[in-house]
Amino acid sequence: MTNPPFSLFRESVAQLVKYEKKFLIIGNMNAITYRPKSVIRPPIWVYPYLLTGDERSLSIRAFSPAMAQATYERQQGICPHCGKCFEIGEMEADHITPWHADGRTVASNCQMLCRECNRRKSGT
Repeated sequence: MTNPPFSLFRESVAQLVKYEKKFLIIGNMNAITYRPKSVIRPPIWVYPYLLTGDERSLSIRAFSPAMAQATYERQQGICPHCGKCFEIGEMEADHITPWHADGRTVASNCQMLCRECNRRKSGT
């Protein structure tokens, strides 16, 4: 369903909930803050979408499978921290410049680390 008239917003959301449909509401703050207890019950997650042009506003932290695969191939399956070779399922996509330090979720900021190195790195 797309773009119901605002006057039908309450009924539209109620119907989605009634039929246990998964849905995403993208709209202005009026739509985002609309959460009547009688219509929407947990688990509901409300994420404000900010039109800033910055993907951090969208909380895009995970690399896509395609980016991970391309990075794995570029690294030839070698973990840059320990230098050992791994299958792709034994590795995890990680930000070179960390997310908390404004690292973007783009291919040029992706590295594949073995699980052990990624866990060790996270703890420091």
